[in-house]
Amino acid sequence: MKITAGTPDAMALLSVLRKEGALVDVYSAEFFSRQPAYEDDPKAPFTKDGMRYIVELESDPESDCYPRGHLLFIFVDDYRPELRRELTRVYPPLATLIDNSRHNPDFLLLNLYTRQVLSVGLGRKNRLFVVDAASGDPVNAFGLTGIEDHDRYMQIFMEHDPYNASEDLIRALHDLGSAMFRYDNEQATIEDIEHSLEGDPDENGLYPLIDSSGEPLTDELYTKSELSDLHDELSDYRRSEDEALKVINAFFPQCERAELNTGDY
Repeated sequence: MKITAGTPDAMALLSVLRKEGALVDVYSAEFFSRQPAYEDDPKAPFTKDGMRYIVELESDPESDCYPRGHLLFIFVDDYRPELRRELTRVYPPLATLIDNSRHNPDFLLLNLYTRQVLSVGLGRKNRLFVVDAASGDPVNAFGLTGIEDHDRYMQIFMEHDPYNASEDLIRALHDLGSAMFRYDNEQATIEDIEHSLEGDPDENGLYPLIDSSGEPLTDELYTKSELSDLHDELSDYRRSEDEALKVINAFFPQCERAELNTGDY
């Protein structure tokens, strides 16, 4: 991972990203201190006392795992072109991956031990992509990217990642993309169905599918049961989105569905 613009420039950029909340030093006291206590949220991806295990792990003479300070996650904000330009300036291989007539990565994962940089994002149809930034080669990330080769790259990347934070973020983005794609490709939203069911059925007990303005979304008519089933299906997709976003927000609270959704269907 050669920083061609020089270490001072790189460190200055990382400092700016950290102050803006766009960079997370995963195995740090700062990261764990802003997580909820287990008692407050037993389902949280990380908890406030998580750093205790890391300190014990690094103090164990039989352990060869040293997580602290080696794993940085960067949020590549589509609304911050100047920061994206700085990223490509200090690490030129990113120029082929950022602002280059393709979907930008949503996140960069930096392993400072192995000097690997992963470009991770959602592309067409909200499909996950994971690319080694140095070579531009796609990476088989836990069988999620459709790459047939072995997963040795990720095994090396995660040797000092005992909480599997890298896998958590990558899987969460994959699951979010999949759920958003399925939701957005249905013929209506949850709100549309609720609005439709608020009206009266026709003489045959059938309902039109309408949006909030009363405009029909289709010429077909539906039974109450059919609309309820579709409502349940869409609610399942939304729950999947919420679960995935909860993981992503553990790292970057500012990330929202609309911002990560490519809408490129």
